[in-house]
This record gives sequence, structure tokens and C-alpha cells, in this order.
Amino acid sequence: QCQNCGCHQEVSLRLFANILGAATAGFGWFGWTTFLFAGTGLAMPICIAIIAGGAAMLKYSDEIAAWLSKMYPCPKCGANNWRTITEDELKLNEIRRTSVTIEEYNEINIFPAMRQMYAETEKCLYLAFPWYNLKYVTDDFPMLLDAKRRGVGICVFYGIMPEKKEYRDSDQRRACRTLQAIDWLKRNLGKDDSTDYISVHCHIKYMWNEKYTIFGSHNLFSYRPDKCGGRAEMMKKCIGAKAVEDGFNRITSLRIIENYDGFAYRGEECFLRDEIRKYAEDKYAS
Repeated sequence: QCQNCGCHQEVSLRLFANILGAATAGFGWFGWTTFLFAGTGLAMPICIAIIAGGAAMLKYSDEIAAWLSKMYPCPKCGANNWRTITEDELKLNEIRRTSVTIEEYNEINIFPAMRQMYAETEKCLYLAFPWYNLKYVTDDFPMLLDAKRRGVGICVFYGIMPEKKEYRDSDQRRACRTLQAIDWLKRNLGKDDSTDYISVHCHIKYMWNEKYTIFGSHNLFSYRPDKCGGRAEMMKKCIGAKAVEDGFNRITSLRIIENYDGFAYRGEECFLRDEIRKYAEDKYAS
């Protein structure tokens, strides 16, 4: 198994033949032993163990992995960093990789889990919400800043496209609040190699790090109920490699839209793209 990407291949005589350039595998036992001994430079007992396979090969697994690391780059990622693993171990690792532990929260008790996520993130933190409110962004800012100072990369996905004309006024108000919050973050948290902001069209509510994901129906940055109760919204925390992989794919596949799907703001006013264009043409026309 490649220690870089997890790709695995069966260690067989055919693999050695391919590496050493043998056209066929029909030499017989003595021919194979001589062939491997001469081609690999491994000791004769190791060559015999390779031909015998099974437990005999496992006895020299470290030596075989070291030789493969010198001679055979991973066909998937190109790395030369192999380790030997049994089929049973491989199956067990796959079970672990695909298993997911789920914890459920309501709109009240999700916030301790959210704060814990800020503190536990070691590499990357992704936030993906359609709307942001400056009050809640500033509430969480100390935790975001602390994560950044620890070397955590932070990426904020934001935005949603209005769908119905009757929602236009409320959509513009929420867009205006969102853009003000994002602008505040850019000025105070920064926009650099480790911190980015991406406008997208999404309705998902997601927090992601390299350990687990938090997602559900509650927009954590536009509405936070007090301890008396809220709107009966639910969130889930999913732990496990499969949950992390799926969450990463979900967030990074969001459709990117320039200028927050046509929204922009100037002071307290909010305009749609066509209105912005007309405003600019009227104001700056020669």
C-alpha cells in the first residue's frame, strides 16, 4: 500500500516480472528464484519467500517494501513509499475508512460543538453558508483568528441566488448583510494565501475540517436562537474519513458565481447587477 495516497496492489510474481522486465512467468521454481536473486539483489531466502508467498513473504515484508520503494513508483500518485499490508488488514482499513459516526444536535446545543470545531481544527476549516450576519461573524471572530494564528487555512463560501420575484426585497437585504459581514472579515481576518472567500450559489449549511463535518438545516451565521428555543432546526456532526471526504467534495463542487450571484452593496443600499450597471453608467458617463 502506498503510504502517500493509499493505493494498493497485490505483491505477486507478475508484479516483480513487470518491474524487472520479464516477458513471461513460466520459468518454474528454480528459474524464478534465480531470476529474482539476480534481478532484485535481495537475499536468496527473501527471493524464496516471495515465490512461496503468504506467511513466508510476511516474514520479510519490510525488506520487500523497501525494495519496491526504490524500484516501483506508485501508479496513482508517483510516490516511492510502499508498505506491505495483508488482505485482512486492507479489508479492515476499508471498513474503518467508510464507517461514519453521527451525532445529532438541535439549534441550541450545536454551538458548543461549533466552538469545539474551531479549537480542534489543525489544518483547514471551510465554512459554507448562504447568508452571514455581521453580529454572528464578530461573535465567532476571536475563534477564527485563533485558528488562523495556529496555522489553520480558512475558506469562507457564501451566497445564494434569488429564485422568485416576490422574495426580491428580502433577498437583497440578506445579500447586503452577507456582503457587509464578508467585507468585515476580509478587513479583519485578512485575505491571503491561508484565507480566502468564494462567492457561490448554495443553500447548504456546512462546516468542514480534516476530522469531521457539521451540517444540517440551521444557518449558523444568520440566525442564533437564545436558550429559550428556536425553530426546531437540526444539525449533524459526522465523524470518519468517508464523512470528511464526502463533505470536502460537496463543498468544493459548489457552483462559483462572481459578485455573489449579481449582488453588490454600497453603504446601506443593495442592488442587483443590472441596477449596479445602470447606476455606474449614469454616475460615470462622460
